[in-house]
Amino acid sequence: MARKNDKCSYHKNKKMSPEVYKLRREAMDFIYEANELVDLPRITIRITDIDKNFPAKKNVIGTGRMNQDIIWITERAITQKNCDLRTLVFHELLHAVYGVEHDESCPLMKATHSPLTKAQCNKLFLKHATK
Repeated sequence: MARKNDKCSYHKNKKMSPEVYKLRREAMDFIYEANELVDLPRITIRITDIDKNFPAKKNVIGTGRMNQDIIWITERAITQKNCDLRTLVFHELLHAVYGVEHDESCPLMKATHSPLTKAQCNKLFLKHATK
């Protein structure tokens, strides 16, 4: 049974299946990578689609609930070639774990997704996580 806290109004959680599990593992690998940089709490992660009833959110690829250790990543974000999953997961972790707001002057925390190198992600993640 799903926990009440694992729902987000405009994300539609996918039911676990072998295919969804594989997608979830891809995202989880980056959570483990971030956990090697700083000691993270247990993170709840959900793989989703954007609910059709929220057309204004159709371009959302991920969400992190501020300071509540839960993130939602869309299937589209994992399967799109132009989406850098590490950058996305690190961005959402900063919201979910540290309550970091969007900052258009920071390549990792700006509101729109832009792929970064692993070194850039690590440096910017550590900058925000260790404040």
